[in-house]
Amino acid sequence: MPRKPRKVIKGVDVIYRRHQTGALMVRDKFGHRAAVILKNGEVGTIQFYGGMPWYGRVVFNVERQQRFTGGARSQDVLAQAFSNGTKVGAALWNQLPAQRKKSRRAPNQGMAAAMNLLGCPGNGATAYANWLGYTDGAYEWCHLIAHAMGGQDSPANVVAGRNYNNTEQLAIENALSQYRAEDLFELCVQAAVIDNGNGRHLGNVIRYSLRNSHSGSSTAVYLDCRPTRQPSAIHQYTLIGTLSRWMNQQIKQYCDEFKPSAKDQKTVKKYLEDNDYLDEGDY
Repeated sequence: MPRKPRKVIKGVDVIYRRHQTGALMVRDKFGHRAAVILKNGEVGTIQFYGGMPWYGRVVFNVERQQRFTGGARSQDVLAQAFSNGTKVGAALWNQLPAQRKKSRRAPNQGMAAAMNLLGCPGNGATAYANWLGYTDGAYEWCHLIAHAMGGQDSPANVVAGRNYNNTEQLAIENALSQYRAEDLFELCVQAAVIDNGNGRHLGNVIRYSLRNSHSGSSTAVYLDCRPTRQPSAIHQYTLIGTLSRWMNQQIKQYCDEFKPSAKDQKTVKKYLEDNDYLDEGDY
């Protein structure tokens, strides 16, 4: 029987106290985390949480990892395209939901009526893209606010994008879901579409904006709706790391109520080191 992967934190990025439970949360910048309960100044219990689920969508073959480079436009180019484009999606800030929505999605993500109105011969995203002349591969209906985060199945919250784009969205949604219990971050997601005519449901760029509701500090990540290659693990963990490091930094800089004492932080880190749970490699 193959041995289970060793539980490990790949370099402590932040240790803070969760205000709901009092547990100390230890995070790295790759989605690995552990909840620690101290008793009488020592580690009483520790619960590890793993990395991200990829559902078979990400290339982990080392030789293919580098090939995604150049498969999507740069952040600067995407930001300019978003700025110049016709926007869909509400320009509203919403608190990250504490719980995942578990209801079923509507057929075709609620896009059938919109396709019928346009006269598109099919209700699927690929059929729609092909109808517009985009025959570069498989497309999927992509939620702006994820269905599991309370997003609606409707043209106001759904655009067509390459299936690779949906995989990038999965990386971001996984990163955000790790922080939904902190009651600290707000999200705004919009897309710039190809045009305001028949292409008004075909995404060009998606922008994820994240804001610290305590300080007002914000950041944004842009996704190419039409990347030409399947994302690699390198690309996905870069996306996750960008958001995770920013959220960790917000917790460290702006949320004094979350900061445990230096002694408690030292106790937790020493426990991780002594039990071989900490990998302080160059990340």
